[in-house]
Amino acid sequence: MINKTIYNLLIFISKFLPLGYHGVIHKFCTYLLSEVLSYRKKVIIDNLQLAFPQWDGAHRTKIMKGYYHQLSAYVLETLVLFSKDARWFNHKMNYVLPEKMKLQLESKSVIVMGSHQGHWEWAAVLFPLFTGINAHAVYKPLSNKALDVLVKKSRSRFGLGLLSMKEVVRYMATHQQAAVYFFVADQSPGDAHSGRWFPFLGQETLFLNGAEQLAKKYQLPVWVQTIRRKEGSAYEVSFTELPEEAITATYVEHLEADIQREPESWLWSHKRWKHKNQQNH
Repeated sequence: MINKTIYNLLIFISKFLPLGYHGVIHKFCTYLLSEVLSYRKKVIIDNLQLAFPQWDGAHRTKIMKGYYHQLSAYVLETLVLFSKDARWFNHKMNYVLPEKMKLQLESKSVIVMGSHQGHWEWAAVLFPLFTGINAHAVYKPLSNKALDVLVKKSRSRFGLGLLSMKEVVRYMATHQQAAVYFFVADQSPGDAHSGRWFPFLGQETLFLNGAEQLAKKYQLPVWVQTIRRKEGSAYEVSFTELPEEAITATYVEHLEADIQREPESWLWSHKRWKHKNQQNH
């Protein structure tokens, strides 16, 4: 009940939040996360050392500060996502949809593999609003059932459908209407025996491959999504088709290239390398 109350209070407050990427509230949130709470600082440092051993300490500190700046923006922008009306988001999202994807959607569904980079919540939640295309996002339900209902309601307020991994398998089997299915595919699997191993940022890394399995089962095209921050709280979302013979492998290559280009925008506070490939030990 406390979590539910706090959630509703935050949503109410965010209705009046004057959001600015370099504004006072954003700077305060960044200071709170980095200097007061030191939010997952050891995890961030360890991840950066693993991924970029060639960097010196000063450069890693610079990227970490940039990450906290991006993370605080993500937190504030998520709050307004769940409270502001549709008009507030005009000119804040630009979806660059390839003609080939549009043609595919005339007769079949497509899968989009995203990552924890940029604002992945905005990219999925606002997609039906700005494109008019039917869309669903695969998500992990929260253990707090009451809070899960509230979050699911907030995420679906502009037409996005929310499906758990178990639900999406059944849904695809019984629904023929063409739609976009969003998978955030870069998180560490809960089970070390699930997924496949790929080289990623210099580490043998376990990746979920559920999106690839579903694509092959239903013969669906797969695209990788790239999110880039433009001016202030505005984003551009672009898409690149993945080859059917190497879907997850090519996705991993795209993800690494995006991180190399803009390292501070990825979710470094996640324990990405908690699983080790025992076959290599």
